[in-house]
Amino acid sequence: MTSDVGEERVACPYCLTLLPASVERCGRCRQPVDWVRELPEFQRALAVAERIPERPWRLRVEARWLGGETELTCAGPGALELAAPNGCTMRLSISSPDGPLQLAGDDGVQAVELPGECEWSGMRLRVWLEAVARSRRTEERIDAPLGEEIRLSDSLAGVSIGKGIEPGDRHIQVSQTRLEGRHCRIIRQPHCNPAVHWIVDLGSASGTYVNRQEILVHRLRSGDLVQLAGCAWLYSASDGMLIPVAGIEGVRLQAREVDRLGKLGGASFDIDRGELVAICGRSGAGKSTLLEALVGGQGSRDCGAIYADGRDIDAADDWYRSVLGYVSQRPFVHEDLTARQAVQLSARFRGGEVNLRKVDDVLRQIDLGRDRWSAAPKELSGGEANRVRTATEIIGQPRLFFLDEPTSGLDPDAEVQLLSFLRSLSLRGCTVVAVIHSLHRLPLFDRVLVVGKGGLVFDGTPEKLRRGIPGGRFLDLDYDQLEAPSPPPLSEVPAKSRVADPAKPRTSWADQLGTLLQREITLIRNRPWKRLGLPVGLTPVVFAGANAVVPSDQLALLGFLCVVSVIWLSASLSAQSIASEREVYDHEQRLFLRPSAYVAAKTVTLYSLAVAQAAVFYVLVYGLRRLLGFQALYGALWPMAYLLPVACAAAGMGLVLSACVGRNRLAAGFVLPLLMMVQIVFSVHVAGEGKAMLHSAYPSSILARDVGGAEGAAAQDDATDAREFVMTGSFLTISRWG
Repeated sequence: MTSDVGEERVACPYCLTLLPASVERCGRCRQPVDWVRELPEFQRALAVAERIPERPWRLRVEARWLGGETELTCAGPGALELAAPNGCTMRLSISSPDGPLQLAGDDGVQAVELPGECEWSGMRLRVWLEAVARSRRTEERIDAPLGEEIRLSDSLAGVSIGKGIEPGDRHIQVSQTRLEGRHCRIIRQPHCNPAVHWIVDLGSASGTYVNRQEILVHRLRSGDLVQLAGCAWLYSASDGMLIPVAGIEGVRLQAREVDRLGKLGGASFDIDRGELVAICGRSGAGKSTLLEALVGGQGSRDCGAIYADGRDIDAADDWYRSVLGYVSQRPFVHEDLTARQAVQLSARFRGGEVNLRKVDDVLRQIDLGRDRWSAAPKELSGGEANRVRTATEIIGQPRLFFLDEPTSGLDPDAEVQLLSFLRSLSLRGCTVVAVIHSLHRLPLFDRVLVVGKGGLVFDGTPEKLRRGIPGGRFLDLDYDQLEAPSPPPLSEVPAKSRVADPAKPRTSWADQLGTLLQREITLIRNRPWKRLGLPVGLTPVVFAGANAVVPSDQLALLGFLCVVSVIWLSASLSAQSIASEREVYDHEQRLFLRPSAYVAAKTVTLYSLAVAQAAVFYVLVYGLRRLLGFQALYGALWPMAYLLPVACAAAGMGLVLSACVGRNRLAAGFVLPLLMMVQIVFSVHVAGEGKAMLHSAYPSSILARDVGGAEGAAAQDDATDAREFVMTGSFLTISRWG
């Protein structure tokens, strides 16, 4: 471009300063500008800087230290506060883009060059200016449900987005009437690893928006929401893509005099649609208690009422659960499912279309690298596992989303990424409420609810909270000094905003049973040795070897050992089946799961495995005894008719035990031997008077067989004793647990 006197100029994309074309770096912000000269469209878009008396700008600060990092922004003149890792606070202030940047802290005052880097209190700071939109227009609507997926170019020229196509141009056509022929361009800055992409408006009439703010030129960051004429995309830095997303009709939440265990003090507040709300407070103050009350369900609160879009959540339970998403602190994704499988099965549970492309889009939205899609949760980092749990919930397209300490245990970078994603959800319209413990992240939220001693002690914006803190530092927040907010009028009756808003149809019992069985099969396929080879293959071999060496003249003992072995094998198979996934069950049952379908799926799976296990055990016993020259039990096949029902009954016994011990997996291991002792006592009793008991209780079940000749009398008695052991022990087990 040229100025009025004919001098060629280049504009800095960071601060919109016009510079001679020959310069390599901007004289104001010191950013490289040589690559901009190769992009005429970029220059034309930046040329408006020459016509703007007061160029819009904002200050960005990137701080890194051993073990963490953070990033802050300041739009226009003002000050930023940064908490140093050693406990002190630094304050950066700037009055204009041409003015000096001052850094003040415990070590004194220091002037910082823009852009520049410096060391301060154990941190390395990098500061620079960025250009922002000329106007403050906001884009409120996302009209189109989906746009087209856009893969960004690796070349400097980038891609243009619009309706028209020009020869030789890398162009993405989006069929929206409000789009210009060439609406905007996205380019990749050279010599940057990881990739840095910029979006530039090409003079469109309807404007280009990032995070609902109109932009002229903007450096994209992972999780940014890009809107063009009613279409919306999320920027994924890991894949270099724009992922199409739909708008979300959020839910308005109203709480009136809510309390539980005396911790909330009758909390009353309103949360608007599309708000990103933080709940914070001291440990044990009642943050999670308040969130659980909002989630609802039996025992979630002692008194008060909660309304969602004017509906009492207790009276409209099915509707409320259909619009709800909830991420608890507990790991509610199976440890043997991959990230992609977990999201896909979650979609099936909620009755959604099982579309792999949709699953992949959700995984990209949470910015999980493609190489981690096939990893199990236990193989992921804390931040990645949190994002997978979030993905399993957003696949159901919640309109109201609750998260209990989602950033707990995350490093600063993963923490910022997750909160940025929650921000993008709220920008799309979803109402998001999260419990957090990192007070310095409060500026990322729209509203803050502070829970203190006796209940809710603050309800307002982060800036309002900061102004009430002496020194203005969030880390110095004194909960005891906060005053309880004025509650909304209790006489106000919330009005239903959408009269005709039915609940999404809940998946049927048969569909849930099918999905649960598919999950069990998937778990076996993912870990065949753990879930099939060990219990059905190796363990029966050990028990069969012990039974195979019983002498032929002690067939009664052999029958006793066979019954006890099958009971032990089958009960051990199921004793931890529910306890090991109790967090998964509790979470799913709270939102969508039918308990009867879950029990049916477990019964089918465990009974099938128990039957296979018992069959393998007896075949091995019979084969080994014949191989060793010992006499087998009376007959070759009839003991199977009794041992297989015993296996099923014992599996049911273990299933009941697993349900009774709750989340305590170790308790099942302690209780199971006690139950086995009861079974042994029953068997010993049968050993003394088994024949009389069988004749009196099950006369039609005694299989008579004559053993001819005088020399066969002793063998007949032994075989009968063994048969009675197997039959009586089997019937006792079946009658008690079947």
